[in-house]
Amino acid sequence: KISCIPNWSPINEIPLLKKKKSFSKKYNLDKSFNILYSGTLGFKHNPNVLIELSKFLEKKNFNTKIVIVSEGEVVSYLKRESEKQSLNNFLFLPFQDFNLFPQVLASADISLVMLEKSAGQFSVPSKLLSILCSGRIPIVFVSKKNLTSRIVSRNNCGISVESQEDLNNAVSDVYNNFSKYEKMSANARIYAEKNFNIDNIVNKFQKIIR
Repeated sequence: KISCIPNWSPINEIPLLKKKKSFSKKYNLDKSFNILYSGTLGFKHNPNVLIELSKFLEKKNFNTKIVIVSEGEVVSYLKRESEKQSLNNFLFLPFQDFNLFPQVLASADISLVMLEKSAGQFSVPSKLLSILCSGRIPIVFVSKKNLTSRIVSRNNCGISVESQEDLNNAVSDVYNNFSKYEKMSANARIYAEKNFNIDNIVNKFQKIIR
């Protein structure tokens, strides 16, 4: 006998916050349009996607920053590539203390979730759940078969893309028509409140155990 309780995120520890907080002020993120990638970053996430996005945004001359909050070999690779190609819209930061995590998420206008198709059939990045708690717009670059894609599509709480061109166009459209996408931000938080209430989850566990 098998029962399934979907993953959840600590919604009470990730409240809705305004963008302009001490974290965003410290790194001059309060006046730019920010695309955030926060969390583990490996080659399975296809980091060249971020390089191509950076080039696209610089060519458009948008007031954007791609904020990478991560550490490791892939971050070093991105730093080298961005310097080699004179890309100036990256901001690289180390992992932050958890008490700052809500502010990190709140500094974003868009948050990225990425997985290559070969990995995306089996893995659901937990970072999506935190993004939904923060009430920010996730763009998920994963296979359409992945649960991540189905969550954002079915609940109108994010954008699902499968190619570099689609990602670039999605970021551009949100940048140019942000008010059109504000409903997605609201829906993200609504989804989190509906599905991540810890009392409801405890009740599900107790019901199964009984």
